[in-house]
Parts: sequence; structure tokens; C-alpha cells
Amino acid sequence: MGYDEETTRREEAKEKEAWKVAIGATVAFIVIGFLIWSTGMGGKY
Repeated sequence: MGYDEETTRREEAKEKEAWKVAIGATVAFIVIGFLIWSTGMGGKY
């Protein structure tokens, strides 16, 4: 990248954080979806 080292490190840290947030949101979405499906819809069948 065209940045100095300090900025490059900060950008890399931001990208790592974004990955953690994205993965965390995906996992949470799957878990919540599964809970709703297993309790709500699962109870009907």
C-alpha cells in the first residue's frame, strides 16, 4: 500500500477486526435462526 508503516499496521488491524465482526455476525445469525426454527417452526411439526 502507499502508506507509511504505521498506517499500514492500522489498516491491517481494522481488516482483522472487520473479519471478526463478520464471522461473529454470521455465527450469531445461524444460531439465532436455528433457535427460532427449532422452537417456533419445530413445535408445529
